[in-house]
Amino acid sequence: MLKQPATNPVPRPSTEPRPCPAGPRGTCLLSGLVGAGGLASPAQHLLEVAGKVLRACWGGIGLISPEGELVELDLWSVPDQSLGALEQDPGLLPFLQRISEQPGPVRWEGRAGGAADVPLPTGLPPFGSLLARPVAVSAQGRCAIFLARPADAPPFEPADEEALAALCAWPSRERLFESAHLLARLQLLNQVAQAAAGSLDLTRILSVVFTELDRHLPLHVPAVWLIEDSEKQAGTGMPAGEGAVAVSLVLADAGETANQRVARLGLTPGARLAPEQAPFASCLAGEPALHADLTALTEEDAPLAWQLAAQGARAFFAVPLRAGSQTLGVLQSVCTRPAGFTAEQVQLLYLVADLLGPAIASCRLYGRLRDAYEKLRLTQDQLIQAEKLRALGELAAGMAHDFNNALGGVVGFLELALADQGLPPACRGHLESSRTCALDAAQTVHRVQDFTRWQRNQRANQLIDLDELVRQTVELARPKWQRLAQTQGTPFTVQVHLESAGRVRGDAGELREALTNLVFNAVDAMPQGGEINVRTWGTPADVFLSVQDSGVGMTEAVQRRLFEPFFTTKGERGNGLGLSVTFAIVQRHGGEISVASEVGKGSTFTLRLPRAADPEPCAAPPTGGTPVPPTPVPPAERCGALRILVIEDEESIRRFLEIALTHLGHRPHLTANAEEGLQAFAPGQFDVVLTDLGLPGASGAEVARRIAECAPGTPVVLLTGWADQLHAESRQIAGVSRVLGKPVQLETLAATLASLGG
Repeated sequence: MLKQPATNPVPRPSTEPRPCPAGPRGTCLLSGLVGAGGLASPAQHLLEVAGKVLRACWGGIGLISPEGELVELDLWSVPDQSLGALEQDPGLLPFLQRISEQPGPVRWEGRAGGAADVPLPTGLPPFGSLLARPVAVSAQGRCAIFLARPADAPPFEPADEEALAALCAWPSRERLFESAHLLARLQLLNQVAQAAAGSLDLTRILSVVFTELDRHLPLHVPAVWLIEDSEKQAGTGMPAGEGAVAVSLVLADAGETANQRVARLGLTPGARLAPEQAPFASCLAGEPALHADLTALTEEDAPLAWQLAAQGARAFFAVPLRAGSQTLGVLQSVCTRPAGFTAEQVQLLYLVADLLGPAIASCRLYGRLRDAYEKLRLTQDQLIQAEKLRALGELAAGMAHDFNNALGGVVGFLELALADQGLPPACRGHLESSRTCALDAAQTVHRVQDFTRWQRNQRANQLIDLDELVRQTVELARPKWQRLAQTQGTPFTVQVHLESAGRVRGDAGELREALTNLVFNAVDAMPQGGEINVRTWGTPADVFLSVQDSGVGMTEAVQRRLFEPFFTTKGERGNGLGLSVTFAIVQRHGGEISVASEVGKGSTFTLRLPRAADPEPCAAPPTGGTPVPPTPVPPAERCGALRILVIEDEESIRRFLEIALTHLGHRPHLTANAEEGLQAFAPGQFDVVLTDLGLPGASGAEVARRIAECAPGTPVVLLTGWADQLHAESRQIAGVSRVLGKPVQLETLAATLASLGG
């Protein structure tokens, strides 16, 4: 692990007023020149500079309070010159008071001359020429300065008076400069505060902050390193540790202009650092701030410090960004000038960090709330869609029986009519067309039934390699787009990226159907050709499958209705069931499906399925008990005509079965419900029982069970509109020998009875 560089922790400057050092009389030295709470160094500096500029040998500067007391005094002299007697001279106060009241400068040639009402203190050292004048007037009182030249030096002249006047104006200008700096800092902080209060977009806030810092800190490049959220960090695959330091740091996006400046240091937004790679990790562990000199690095210094130094940086200053007790990251200012940082710049970075920390916390909180709301909205949409499909499934379950019964009668009587060898050719053609239409209608009913299963909790429990299933399905679907490419001249490119390395439990046939629907939907969305990308990937808990096309895309209104049954944008080319069936399949497998699309930029469908645990023996489907194997069918006692008990509650189906069975040479006995059929049944009296599944009073499954109890070996044929689902789920009903789907065709009925009676 790399060690922390040799840097200096910087204590936070106090914002409280600092006490001034005591002057000779125990008070704040010349506070009137620099304002209350200021330092004495500007007045001391003024006296020393004036003495040297005017070639004086000694002098003094003092402040007289409004009450007439000498509250501040500072004396200056060249080496070997003593002013001890002057400091204790009682005549010094009247002298300074008279000078402070003068309208301008006063000069003395020796002890003679000067203003008559300005007495000289008796404790003044020997001098050749003396120059005095008022300095400034403030709320703290009046101020005066005096300077002396030795006897062997030229006397003071008017030019010296002008020079002293210019120097005495310096404290006022110094206060003006301080006010200007203070105003600039307030403007910067105001801009930062407004950006933080007026926006929850972190990139915009950082852009404003960095723009203002660039104006006030030239040759400094600011950057913000943020501790990555644990949720986002989980998505990157980086381990999350305990505490603030054991996480990754991410360089924040601060807008295009700021990002370009940061890029010159070899950094890019989104760059990640482990704590040991950052030279300011101590800021995350409790240090108030850190200053690092990048001109004298050692091999033990962090890689980031070496990288910044290689790009010309001379030093950096880092301040932790905090919201309450939580550390969110670091505000780092990289300096490229040799002078480094001033105390004012350090204080400014502290103040900006104080505002930026809570702003970042607010942005993150808003982001989490927004993500949570979006997930809630998507979940709500999924639940609403699932409820719509559930309701449609209930409707389909109720209507399927009636539709199939009606279609059963239509198909049955049409086939009976077609069995007449004396039909005219034109009439036969019309009847065959009618039968085809009826069978197509039956297929539509079967597709509607795909929205629900007879028992929704049941699905195949196969262990499926998702990557292999995708590979096989894409190859099976390849002829469709190849045919379009050849016939319409529309080029299609299909890219497959299989990276899930995961398995799921479910029905391979259903999942293959769902993927086929998505691929065909992508092909239909690209009438001019384009590219399809099929990709799989995984996490420890889930596997994902996406199908992306470069087609026409969809509006938000279309996306909201996309999975609704019978909703289609393909006109006559679509029936609006493909994506609805896909949605239902994914729901049955415990997964989710989502879509992201933009008009003109294509669409992406994404499936999430639970990852299967380690391979285990496939459990039997929960049918309410141990599955009963089909009852063996003994050879019929005689070939040819069979005695058949028919139990069917629909009169039209009963009539069709009576005519059809008679036409096939059998002897049917018709009953209308389960009770009537069971009363008519007696062992040895019937060769075959033909019963509907949905009967009033008791189901066909109950009829088969009771017949198997009293006459084992009697074949029972079950008629149902859910035959496809029973076969797909490999469901076996006790006592049932065959399952025929409605509408049943005459040829199928004949073949089934022949197999049972032959």
